[in-house]
Amino acid sequence: MPFRHLFNKKPDREKTRINQEKSSNSDKIFLSLNLNENLQQIRQNVGNSPDVVIREFEIGSSQIQIAAVYTSGLADKNMVSDFVMRSLMIDTVDVTFQNGVSEENIFDFIKDNALTVGEVKVIKDWNGLILSVLSGDTLILMNGWSKAISCGTRGGEKRSVSEPTSQVVIRGPKDGFSESIGTNISLVRRRIKSPNLWLEPMKIGD
Repeated sequence: MPFRHLFNKKPDREKTRINQEKSSNSDKIFLSLNLNENLQQIRQNVGNSPDVVIREFEIGSSQIQIAAVYTSGLADKNMVSDFVMRSLMIDTVDVTFQNGVSEENIFDFIKDNALTVGEVKVIKDWNGLILSVLSGDTLILMNGWSKAISCGTRGGEKRSVSEPTSQVVIRGPKDGFSESIGTNISLVRRRIKSPNLWLEPMKIGD
């Protein structure tokens, strides 16, 4: 009798797990097939912050619209330039068309072959996308695909920031700002990975 009772519990646990997965998926907001809509949504989510960089261009003989999105100061600029942008802008895509790779398969080709960074994954929901770009990854979005490629380009400005000599706190991080606004912004971004942290450039004085 006790054994039968234990076996009867397993389907209930499995059913609970399936229900939790369904509930998790239903809470997610997925990307649009339209590239312009996705880029506009990114700009709105981050409040048009100037450190979130969006570069748009076209690839292939069919001029497929594509965009790269990264956060300045959190992403390694050399990795973005050498391993992401250069990989996409060279004639690799034209060669793929000549070798029989269709436009329908170009997303998978770029994910598996064109990008030369070590860590590459696919993101389909907005929460994952925003967290990825605010963590220093570079996103590749293409018109006609409701998903993005996340490239591991984390690095950016990691200049050693010394502990402040005045107004020392006992608890919490002991970080001090420097004279570089880029370093200071990246320092705050690393502490607060939230799309609600908006930046607005402002000039004071002549």
